[in-house]
Parts: sequence; C-alpha cells; structure tokens
Amino acid sequence: MANTVLKGRVIFADGGQGIPDLTVHAVDEHTLPDHDLGKTKTVDGNVQLDYGPGGYTRWEGGLNPNIRVRIYGPIKRVLYDRTFDDVSAAILDLGIIKIHSNNVANKVCFLTLKLFDDLSLLGNEYAAAARLNTLIETNPSLRASLQVVPVFEVN
Repeated sequence: MANTVLKGRVIFADGGQGIPDLTVHAVDEHTLPDHDLGKTKTVDGNVQLDYGPGGYTRWEGGLNPNIRVRIYGPIKRVLYDRTFDDVSAAILDLGIIKIHSNNVANKVCFLTLKLFDDLSLLGNEYAAAARLNTLIETNPSLRASLQVVPVFEVN
C-alpha cells in the first residue's frame, strides 16, 4: 500500500502541552531534486499532512519514499529534522515529538563556531562537536554562562 499521510503530535518537553502554528514540511529524498510532498501547520500540536503517491513515483519503480520531515518554529528556525527511510506504511506516524519551550520562544542562543579559531567542521562534525564540548568543559567562565537544552526528543 502506498504512503499517503503523515501524522503525529508536537508538544512542549517541559510541560506537555501541544504546540500550535508550527510549520511541518515533508519531501521525498529519493527523487532528484527532492520532491515536495507538502506543508501544513500544527493545530494544538497535532500534525496531519495528506499527499498522493504520485509525489514520489519514479522511473525506477518499486521504491518506497525516503520522507524527510522538518518542523519550523515561528521564525523559520528548524526545530526537528528527521528522514524516514523506505516508508511503506500507508500512514507515517511521527509519534510524539517533544520540543523544549526555549526553542520555540527563540530564547536559545547558538554559539558561532567562528568564536573558536581552532575549531573546524571540515571533514568530521562529530570531532568538531567533541572539541567544542572540551572547550566548554575546560573553560569555567564559558561553562557557567551556558545552559544546554535538547532541541527535540522522540518517543
């Protein structure tokens, strides 16, 4: 059966209430370029996006879509980004996605990597993240000024 719907619920991780008016965007990553399956807004945290299987029909045939779902906050900041590979179910259930209220309220400051001359993202972002963690851990004044919160959690 062809996949034609994605659904789920987006809630505040620190309160449990549904988050309204977030933009949910889905694309199929199998096609080149990615094929837009559609956009919708959350209603009290609930998400449902309907689309037809024609959006991911390819000349190769027989392939299920790789559906990438992004959820954007009020200023188009990405709050959630996940790709579901080889989706064969008629309904792609995102489950419950928990997002910290600071991320939606735009209270989170992101460090600019340019602040650290010895930090490079060339080649391996995991090594860069480890280096950034080391810089934070070894610099008490930097560590004291930061509050780290998760961007999203998936149940």
